[in-house]
Amino acid sequence: GKLIAGDTTKIHGLDLATRDYFQASIKGDDFISQVVVSKGTGHNVFAVSVPVKHEGKIIGVLAGSIWLDKLVDLFIKDVKIAETGYPYVADSKGMMLAHPKKEFIMDLDVSQFDFGKAALAMKVGHYYYEFEGVEKLQAFHEVKECGWFVSLTAPVDELLAGIRAM
Repeated sequence: GKLIAGDTTKIHGLDLATRDYFQASIKGDDFISQVVVSKGTGHNVFAVSVPVKHEGKIIGVLAGSIWLDKLVDLFIKDVKIAETGYPYVADSKGMMLAHPKKEFIMDLDVSQFDFGKAALAMKVGHYYYEFEGVEKLQAFHEVKECGWFVSLTAPVDELLAGIRAM
């Protein structure tokens, strides 16, 4: 479980044996972790890991950590659905993992709202709902490998504007 290589030498030797991703991959499974606070950086991260094998025997684990901030910067913050819609990602319990409003990340629990309950229960689909007086449509899909769901949400009026203009 000792880290032998990383992007900085200050984390070499760090013991990761207790992390769920290490435990899964040392037993032979590919794994995507839930979000944790990195022991090395203090950032919110998730890990992706696979077993390393030699002649059929597991000899180690290859793992990488992905910062939630980077996920948001690359895939969320600049995406617009219609005029004001946006994507977001929540975990299997409803905790917000990626959102254009950074204050929602790891703070907003979408399972407390009807649209979040619908996504968690249905796993794949769409749902009409009202939020802050605006009728919205969300489309969502579960990422089965980790139980997260990716959602796209936008005001219905914006989504139908082109059709109504005909």
